[in-house]
Amino acid sequence: MTPTKIEYEIGSTIYMTPTKIEYEIGSTIYGQPLRLVRSTSTGGKVEWILTRDQADQRDDTAVIAGLTKHHILQMAEAVKCHVP
Repeated sequence: MTPTKIEYEIGSTIYMTPTKIEYEIGSTIYGQPLRLVRSTSTGGKVEWILTRDQADQRDDTAVIAGLTKHHILQMAEAVKCHVP
């Protein structure tokens, strides 16, 4: 999967290490855009953020932040168990 957006921290002590990598992963069954973001905090901790954006004015944006790589892999394993 190719990132749709990559951000770098200006003045970062780690040369050319992205602080944020964003992936557009499709839409929900209701047409709301989904994004998966890998973000690095100033303390060096990595978190994954799942965001459901608005499809229209009636929708609200929903965010689940603070996920670890382990959480994302556990979700993938759960989905694999139900794929025919």
